[in-house]
Order: sequence, then C-alpha cells, then structure tokens
Amino acid sequence: MGTNDGDLSTKKTQLAQSINQKGEDEDFLAKLTVQCADKRKQYENRKLFAANEDVAISKAIAILDNGVAAEKFGAVDATSKGKKADKGKKVGLLNFIQLSKQNHFNVILKQIGNMVKLADEEQDADDHQKGWCLKSRRHNRKELEHEEDSLEKIESDITKLTADINDPKSGLKKQLSESDSSLKTNLKNQRAETLTRRAENLEYQKDVSTIQSSIHILSNAEKVLKKYYDTVDNEQLGLMQTGAAPTTFKGAYKGQNEVAKKVLGMIAFIKADTWKEEKVAHDDERKDQHDYEDSMKALTGGEASLQVTIVKLTKDLATKEKELLAKREDRSDTQKEVIDVKRYIAKMKPGCDFVLGKYASRKKSRAAERKALVGAQQKLKATSAFKAAQHQDHMRSLGKCKSLCVKDKAHVSCLACLADVSIPGYCAGHIGTKGCLEKIGKSLFK
Repeated sequence: MGTNDGDLSTKKTQLAQSINQKGEDEDFLAKLTVQCADKRKQYENRKLFAANEDVAISKAIAILDNGVAAEKFGAVDATSKGKKADKGKKVGLLNFIQLSKQNHFNVILKQIGNMVKLADEEQDADDHQKGWCLKSRRHNRKELEHEEDSLEKIESDITKLTADINDPKSGLKKQLSESDSSLKTNLKNQRAETLTRRAENLEYQKDVSTIQSSIHILSNAEKVLKKYYDTVDNEQLGLMQTGAAPTTFKGAYKGQNEVAKKVLGMIAFIKADTWKEEKVAHDDERKDQHDYEDSMKALTGGEASLQVTIVKLTKDLATKEKELLAKREDRSDTQKEVIDVKRYIAKMKPGCDFVLGKYASRKKSRAAERKALVGAQQKLKATSAFKAAQHQDHMRSLGKCKSLCVKDKAHVSCLACLADVSIPGYCAGHIGTKGCLEKIGKSLFK
C-alpha cells in the first residue's frame, strides 16, 4: 500500500505537470491561431487589392487599345507627337484618364490609400509583435533566472541536509549510531558491575560466615580450656598459672599449664585477628557497595542522558529526512519548471527571432514603400490630368446646375439650384448670399 501510495503521488504530480504543460501549449496555440488569422486577413486584403489593380490595369489597356481613343489622341498635339516619337507603345494612362468620361484617378488613389493603410497596419502588427516578444523574453528570462536560482538554492539545501544526515564524522546517523553504541556499552557495564557486585557480596557473606564460624569455634575452644582449668585447685591452678615448682610434693603433676597459657594466648590472638579481618571485610564491603552505587548512579544517569539524546537524534533525523524528501520533490518540480520555461522559450524563439531580426529591415522597406506610395499620390494629384479629371468630376456633379455654376459658383442661382430649392427660399435662410438682394428685388418688382 505504501508503494502504491507513492506511485499514486508521483502519478498525480505528473498529471498536474501535464495539465500545466497542456495549458501552456493551448495558450501558444491560441496566440498562433490569432497570428495566423491576422496574416490570413492581410493576405486576403493583399489578394483583393492585387485583383483590383489587375482589373483596373486591364480596363485601362483595353480602353487605350480602342480605335476611338486613338482617334482622340491623334487630335491632340501632345499625344500625336508622342505617338510619332514612340510608335507601337501604349498611350499613357494619365492621358486616357483625362479623356475618359469616368475619373479613374479616384480608383487608383483609393487603392494607393488602401496600400498605405495596409502598410500602416502591418507596421502596427510588427510593433505589437516586437513589443510582445521583448516583453515575453524579459519575462521568460526573469522567470528562468528565478527558477534556476531556486534550483541552485534547493541543491544547496539538499547538499547540506545530506551532510547533516550522512556525514561520516558528524552526521545524525553517525551520532545516533555512536549514541546507540554508547548506550549498549553503558547497559553492558551496568550488568557487568551488578554481576561483579553480587559476586563480591556473596564472597563477602561467605567470608564473614567463615570468619564468624572461626570465631565461634575459637570461642568454644577457649571456653572448654577455661572451664577445664577452672575446675583444677586454685593453688594448683595458680601454680600452674605461675609455673612455680610445687613445694609440698616433690615430683608432683604439673599439667599442661604452660602449654595451655600459650594456647589460650594463641586463641585470643587468632580471635583478635579474626575480628580485625571481619571488620576489614565489613569495611571493604561497605566501600565496594558505595563505589557500586556511585558507579551505578553515574551509569544510570548516563543511560538516561543517552536515551534523551537518542530520542532527540531520532526526531531530528526523521525531520531532516522529511525535509530532504520534500527538497528532492521541490528539485524535481523546479527542474520541470526550468525545462518548461526553456521549452516555451525555444517555441517562441523562431518567431520572435524573425520578428526582431527582420523588424528594422521590414520597417525600413515598409517606410520606403509607404513614402513611395504617398509620393505617388502627391505626384498624381499634382498632374494637370488629375486636376482636369477633378474638374470634369466637379462639372458632372453640378448636373443641371452646370450652366449656372460655371458662371459663378458663389451666386445664389448656383447654390439654390444645387440645394434644389427656390431662390427666395434659399435666400430666406442665407440672406447675405451673393445675388439674393438682386433676385428678391426683381421678384418683388414683378
């Protein structure tokens, strides 16, 4: 179950990482989709503009090749001289526009305006892409540096934790092993000293018993001798005790009084030494017991201290191992983050390298193109053909009012006609218009 739980935890971590990667890939796909849509739109606009240009040019060529147009061109000195100077070449498009009923300048200018607008839009898109790439690169670089710094710190923490746990001289495992060994030695010494103390005490009890038995035997022997000699005549005993020769009986029995004296003296001496030996035995036993108790007190104190140390070391070791496991998981996650950031940077690199690498040249080319287009517009508008076409457009726009407005476009007759109202009605709202007083006066006179 523990193994399965560990595998499940790993799988959950992998799932979370895969979900995160999927999200990043989807973000990239969304951005790429938007970019592709923009590029497709620009491409379609370019196709439309190119098609319109092709149609306009085709129409222009068809009109220029028309026989009627050739006759018209022949009636004009400039065009007829041009044809003589360059036979076989097409008549200029501007001359054609000047003579045509419809002003094609507007179509051309509109197409040029669209191209200028498209160039501006492309430049805006490049500016946006450049800004996004620079911002993205700064963000990704900063994030990568942060993750790499975190990884470096985690590696340092792992190295320190590993040393704290496994250092052969000062690691927690080494300290715990030494403390366990010291505790075993301590307990072994306690058992050994206890066994020694028991053996010594038994020997002491045996010696004391032997000593006491010896004293008892000596005391009994002493009592027997004293009792025997106490039964002898006092005088004789006295003689025996003093060792004087008898005066009454010559050759009388002397007994073993001299020997008895020596024996009793020897017994007394042995008893005294035996008592001393017993006292020494008691003193030695007392001292040995005190030494044993002092030693056991030190050993049991050391045992308690070692047990506290072992508990603390065991707790510290468990904490450090837990921290080490967490740090290794952090390292794995951070390594994954570093890989993900580098992978994302690698995905962005080709596109951003193109945008940033080609940005200056594209901007320069686009600026030149735009300048050329705007210059073409200005030059086209500055031509007499354009002005003539504009004048023709203006004349056509006057319609039924043309004859009135050609005379004086500021006169009330022109303005009222263009507004499609009566002169008095126009003058009623624009009293200061040129001709109003004159027209109103004549109307009143009539």
